[in-house]
Amino acid sequence: MKRGYGGVAIIWKKEINENIKELIDGGNRIQAIHIQQGDKPICLINVYMPSDSKNADIEYKDTLAQIDEMIEKYKDTHEIIVCGDMNGSLDRSSTPHDKILKTFCKEKCIGNTEKCPVKETFYHQNGMSKGQIDYFLFKSNSEIINKIRQIDVLDTDPENTSDHVPVILTLNSQLKKVREKATTIIAKPKWTDCDHQIYKEVINKDLPKLMQKSKGIIEQDIRNLEKLLHKAGEAAIPKIEFDSVFNNIQNSLQRGFTEGVSSLCAAFLTSEAIEESKKLKILLILITLDAEKAFDKLNHEILFNKLYHYGIKGKLWILLRNLYKGMSIKVKWEGQCTEDVMVLQGIQQGAKLSTTLYKCYNNVILDSILKSGLGACIGDIQVPAPTCADDIAVLANSTADAQGILDIVQHHTSRDLVKINPTKSEAVLYNAKSSNISTLQFEDNDINITNETKHLGIKRNEQNRANISERIRTGRATIYSLLGAGLHVRRGFSPMVAYKLWRTYAVPRSIYGLEVMNLTCKRKGYARTGREKNPPTNSRASK
Repeated sequence: MKRGYGGVAIIWKKEINENIKELIDGGNRIQAIHIQQGDKPICLINVYMPSDSKNADIEYKDTLAQIDEMIEKYKDTHEIIVCGDMNGSLDRSSTPHDKILKTFCKEKCIGNTEKCPVKETFYHQNGMSKGQIDYFLFKSNSEIINKIRQIDVLDTDPENTSDHVPVILTLNSQLKKVREKATTIIAKPKWTDCDHQIYKEVINKDLPKLMQKSKGIIEQDIRNLEKLLHKAGEAAIPKIEFDSVFNNIQNSLQRGFTEGVSSLCAAFLTSEAIEESKKLKILLILITLDAEKAFDKLNHEILFNKLYHYGIKGKLWILLRNLYKGMSIKVKWEGQCTEDVMVLQGIQQGAKLSTTLYKCYNNVILDSILKSGLGACIGDIQVPAPTCADDIAVLANSTADAQGILDIVQHHTSRDLVKINPTKSEAVLYNAKSSNISTLQFEDNDINITNETKHLGIKRNEQNRANISERIRTGRATIYSLLGAGLHVRRGFSPMVAYKLWRTYAVPRSIYGLEVMNLTCKRKGYARTGREKNPPTNSRASK
């Protein structure tokens, strides 16, 4: 709203814009708005009454007359609230303005409420004169008085440079809150760095099609042309493809979070290595390493040092560095937020680059293992450590090779400040009947040699067989967990919806990883029979 003479203004948050309407009534010293709330809207009149002038009394009465007109106009349709600097007090009669204000309030049946504390709101600069001259005034029969929660008169404060202190009215009222739309900021590209040739090619290619589709409507043609120019501009902006840069240096044993490659490829390499050892009747040692909160303990300085030595330099390195430099977080608990906490380690969970940055951090371990020549092979292909992100499986045909790989991992993790928990790491032996097995150690702790371990969610045992009965139980447990959501035969979802839920949730959990296991025809039959018994509602599910 325009600022009235004498500093009158009414300010509100944008999120309640739909509830506010500016009223044209008033003058230089009066501002008024309509507030939509409840059954009856509020007419809020903000006023700054005259004080120092030769004709102050006349101007004072004239301003009250304008307020009177507004009250008469809106009293039947609105709840009236008059507020502001009255330059007169209702608690004294020492000045002409005090008497005029009291008389006006008595005649128009408006006034202060008992909820307003009797407290000075004005302090003259001379330090001697003071008084309560700022009010919220209401009609005596107004229903809005019952909605008043409290009226506060704040104390003086050194940071408040005004002669007046704030007076705050709190109402129990419901307003329609509108969420503010997010503003889209369009960054202007640096034209000298753009590819001008691509810009021209896109326009030359699509412009003839645009002209053919034109219907002679100028406004529509302009909009279509703008879209084409935006499309050409986006194509001309140079792209920073960090993933493509890293894909050239990513170790072949890393199968996690890689475009076009399933994480089960690492599990498939493990299965093939086990079958190869059985075929050749040689020892195979499978060790699963447990990294403690690897994504959360990644050191930023070490990470960006690795990126630099991988050849990621210049503007791209600075851009990535600035993403994590000075990064902070806040913790919200029971409506309260902590102060900023600086983040000196770890990567952002769920961010697009997080997985790629972690693979850069972990890549040197796999490079060192592969260059060492240690570990298992499938034919002449080395598969010493099939890995998915931070989930590493060590494969070796002797305890010497296995211990050598563990020593390499220990060396690099200690340098990179990553913790491997040896007590949770496990080893499974295949074809070990005639082999002399010594203990395996990591950081002077023995690795537990067991009959079964888990890698990438797939249980590996000495026989390398999938437990079909357990898979069937997992599928049934998944179905039972969905009963509360409506997966019920008679009183639940429709048969097609139930069938879709079964195929989407129960079946994948039952058969996860079976494609990389070597199943006999008999075990495949068990899996098929168990699955056919499970469809919840529809015979078509067995198809």
